[in-house]
Amino acid sequence: MHPNILYNDRICKADQKVLTPGQIGLLSGWGVFTPLRIYGGVPFAFERHWQRLARDAERLHVELPMSSDVARTNLLRLIGANDAREASMRLCIVRNQGGYWAGPGSGNASDLIALTNDLQGWDPPVALDVARHCRHAAASFTGTKTLS
Repeated sequence: MHPNILYNDRICKADQKVLTPGQIGLLSGWGVFTPLRIYGGVPFAFERHWQRLARDAERLHVELPMSSDVARTNLLRLIGANDAREASMRLCIVRNQGGYWAGPGSGNASDLIALTNDLQGWDPPVALDVARHCRHAAASFTGTKTLS
């Protein structure tokens, strides 16, 4: 992982303590994520990823902490801070409020957390098979990228 992360609108050192135990999304996986590929310092297909993230967040009742324009600006700042011109990114929206174990957090309904990393090489290919038992395709969260 690169040395800096994005926490809402702040660039922080990755080893800086910015999360709190009361952030219910961290305790229970109540949040959404999307991976992004960075090409030439630009997140690929950002709007499409953000739209899916927004759809998934709505299904899980996770409020987006900012608009897509503000998020994109902040992500570009993170890319610059990490000099991550050719990299991968993980963008997470973590719910902070609600649930039995919710406690003092950032004061926001949810937080945006993003990290970047160098690209990794692919492992050797593997054979695929069809699973006889899998996730129910008609389930309400099928296709949702959740943190849990």
